Amino acid sequence: MKIIKNLPLLALFILFYANLNAQCSDAGACSIASNYNTDSTNHNKELLHSIGIDYSYSSSGKPANYKYNLIRLNGNYSIDETISVSAVIPFLSQSLNKKTTTGFGDLILSLEKIVGTFDNSVLTIIGGAKIPLSLVNKDNFGYLNGYGTFDLIAGAGCKFSNFNSSLLTQIPFTKYNDDYTEFKRGADLVFQLGYSYYLKEWSFNAGGLIIKRLAESEITEKVNSVETVAQITNSDFMQLNLTLSANYKLNDNLFFDLSTAVPILKRKENADGSKRAFTLQIGTQFILNKKSQKGK
Repeated sequence: MKIIKNLPLLALFILFYANLNAQCSDAGACSIASNYNTDSTNHNKELLHSIGIDYSYSSSGKPANYKYNLIRLNGNYSIDETISVSAVIPFLSQSLNKKTTTGFGDLILSLEKIVGTFDNSVLTIIGGAKIPLSLVNKDNFGYLNGYGTFDLIAGAGCKFSNFNSSLLTQIPFTKYNDDYTEFKRGADLVFQLGYSYYLKEWSFNAGGLIIKRLAESEITEKVNSVETVAQITNSDFMQLNLTLSANYKLNDNLFFDLSTAVPILKRKENADGSKRAFTLQIGTQFILNKKSQKGK
């Protein structure tokens, strides 16, 4: 088949475009939506526990042209055949010109529960939280490792045959606050749809990701005990990304992956610092156990 002959070219294409996780606001829901592309719903009835690490390099693009180096440690633990919990701890280094700041981002916790299986489909509910751990650089609000805010994440996911999808919302419950500025971010809605193709030890996923901020973000300036509140124009943006990822199975326990996304809608507003012009991400995942529960 022609598509099979072109798969090596597709793998090379993935190396040179943007990563889906970088096109989203403050991680959280986007991180969970991206992970849902992998076989993490345990519908194969195995209790799989895993740890992983990924690295990405990106730039915000002009005019600011921030550079980002991001390392994320992640782990997944299956409580039983229908429930699994995950954690992601990011470490970020950001630079502008010759100025650099580094630090931990916010911890992301999530739980997936299988609520139904029908033939080749699996339906799950997803809940999570972004817990403030980040070291925010308060000397420059536009230059930080995280917002240090507490956000709730909730939604659902579905896998049918080779298709996968998820719909999540991320709602901030706290604000960024310093002596001069208060920043309130709007909630996000994240929809992901993908199709997977399998070829021996390889799996490929192509799809799309839509991120819609449900309300404009708000900034409060504090000068001489006087507060001025303003809405950030166009901060309720919508972003559409076409996504590609490739996963290689070295053995039953070790996997390597590449992921990429091409932003379709150009985004000018970058008040929250989440805009990316490009990102390249590579990662690995190690299954700590491979004990089948079938037949029990």
